[in-house]
Amino acid sequence: MNMAAFRYSMGDLLRRLPASIGIHWPGERLVLVAPCLVVRGRPDMVVDPPDERGPVTGRRPYWELPAPPTAGFVGATEARVIHEDRTTPVTIIRGLALVLGGLGVLMLPFNDALAVPVGFLLVAIALWVGARAIELFALGRRTVAFDHVFVTNEPGRRIDAFLEDGSILRFQLADPIAFSRLSALLAGGDAASAA
Repeated sequence: MNMAAFRYSMGDLLRRLPASIGIHWPGERLVLVAPCLVVRGRPDMVVDPPDERGPVTGRRPYWELPAPPTAGFVGATEARVIHEDRTTPVTIIRGLALVLGGLGVLMLPFNDALAVPVGFLLVAIALWVGARAIELFALGRRTVAFDHVFVTNEPGRRIDAFLEDGSILRFQLADPIAFSRLSALLAGGDAASAA
């Protein structure tokens, strides 16, 4: 089975984020979605790559080391940055629904009674509908207002977002065009000039 069923793609977010944004922040619209790497942690635990921080002094225990970067997506409206992981509990439920639905369809010709395959299909449909309902309200909830987001390394296309709990999200955008559009939005440009 294709593992894409268990994670978001850029197309998924371009189709689904606008509806979620309309629920959470009426009047705002999605301006940008781009793939990124993100590191989460406290400001003292998020470190620069070795070539930027100079020589490393001392050794830290493994539990004090920063988390490795994870693949995700960064989105933006006119007022906030939105972060979504590639794999979330909702995408796992959605993938499980596809697996159960596929098993139900495969069992149809080999089963004398229709109760088992139809049961699999009904469970798959219930999981799919439940995942979509949860996704509508959960998608786009990890946001940071523009006044807490800063471009920290322009050549490295890195942006830091400071959360209310004191932790930090460090985004590394691979796409230079998406980075320049997001930088223009953060600098106070409107959506038309960033496009």
